[in-house]
Amino acid sequence: MIEIVMPKNYVTLAAGLVSLVFERLGQAEKQAAHRLEPETKPMTEAAAPVVETAAAVTPKPSPKRDDLTLINGIGPTFARRLYDGGIDTFAKLAAAQPEEVKALAKLAVWQADPATWIAAAKEMA
Repeated sequence: MIEIVMPKNYVTLAAGLVSLVFERLGQAEKQAAHRLEPETKPMTEAAAPVVETAAAVTPKPSPKRDDLTLINGIGPTFARRLYDGGIDTFAKLAAAQPEEVKALAKLAVWQADPATWIAAAKEMA
């Protein structure tokens, strides 16, 4: 009988890929559920239309996000995870702790070292 044994790094790589696939499927499911929700509620006779002034309608400018993919080792997936976790500028990344960055980016043991990202962010901030 022949037994096929894969090296450990291939197993962790495959586990990372499977994790990424399931993460994407979960996001697609959330987006599909969001699309199915009714966007408007039926207007009752008691509800009067609200007139808003121009000042109330003007959206507040969103704070500028830095392109974290400029840091070596941060790709679009890691950047999106950091943005979702609240780290959207080089200054915020430079002030973060490596454990926090590792948790937000969902880094596996074999992936990038967040300390190098923090050092690069300090240079760019």
